[in-house]
Amino acid sequence: MPTSSSSRRWTTNRARRISAVVWDLRALLNSRETLAESVRELIPAFTTATESVDLRADHPYEYASLYAELGALALLAGAAEAGESLLARAVEIDERQPAAETWLVLAQIAQGDGATGTMPSVVDEARDPLWTISGGIDTAGVVNLMLGEIDTFTERFPEHNDAVADFRTMLEGVETETT
Repeated sequence: MPTSSSSRRWTTNRARRISAVVWDLRALLNSRETLAESVRELIPAFTTATESVDLRADHPYEYASLYAELGALALLAGAAEAGESLLARAVEIDERQPAAETWLVLAQIAQGDGATGTMPSVVDEARDPLWTISGGIDTAGVVNLMLGEIDTFTERFPEHNDAVADFRTMLEGVETETT
């Protein structure tokens, strides 16, 4: 019978393997957009796998990140509704997920929702003083991360350039405030 420590280690390793496969699928999708339908078909299985590695107690940030990675993959594969659900779950688990929050807005935009209710709170997240005092990243770094996620989305879906323009402008305004 596995010990609690070995069980946690197994769960953490499984989560890392799922994350690695999700990132590999994202890279594959980036190089071969024709695989989008096949990737969309895998999302439910990866969702089930993610739910099976509950890291909330010991590693909430990593658990939330796993949902965020899967949500971004779903969105990039054209499954905006599934992506939104997974990204909302990521933010519910850990609200300090600027990339997940950005992708959540993008998922709402992809579905035709202007994300007007979500967008201001995500922009406020970039302004949060926590980022400056945390030592790991500052406001400019958070904004650059968010803008990079928008770039990834609009490279894949250029038809949404106009729809994300306000979001991009709001984030660029935060970037200007910090310089």
